Amino acid sequence: MKDSHIVLVDDSNSANVNFDVSTNIKEPRASDSSLHSLTEHKMELNGGYDTGIVSDDNVVDSTKLNSILASANFYEIIDVFSKMPDKSFEIIVFENSISEFLNKSKYSSILNEYRVSCDNKICFGYFVFSEPDAFANFYKEFSLSNNSPMNKSGYVNYLMVTNNAKGGNEYRISFNSDPLVKSITAQK
Repeated sequence: MKDSHIVLVDDSNSANVNFDVSTNIKEPRASDSSLHSLTEHKMELNGGYDTGIVSDDNVVDSTKLNSILASANFYEIIDVFSKMPDKSFEIIVFENSISEFLNKSKYSSILNEYRVSCDNKICFGYFVFSEPDAFANFYKEFSLSNNSPMNKSGYVNYLMVTNNAKGGNEYRISFNSDPLVKSITAQK
């Protein structure tokens, strides 16, 4: 089996995030000139998983996180998270509560597509809305309401991506699955 290597690049802050995975995942464009001078961070997505996004003291590195949210390989990362072999039972229950919330939400009728996958520390997902203003109201209910499936403390970070192929505006999101992950570094 061929090992794949993905480099996720955020040109604005000179950071690479590397994933070593055992499945075929698309390589980045070879023409990306910023790949040559950036520092690389190893991330193993097998067994003893450590993304490098969450530090030992449970702080999320926003530079690495934003690189992933902006990546062309974002969907493949969600695929990898969905197949994590070492998810705790609590995280599986957490993922299920998110799906249940989304399916019962008053916004489910205007939510064209969604997907959320977690590891034992963080989650990645995306939501596609056909109505441009729908996300702002949905976001409040999803992350702040009393009915929210989210942890009561932690972080939520999102990025809007215009995506006509999916029929609307796509919002890529990350949040903590582990309640102990409570903060995120700010970019300078």
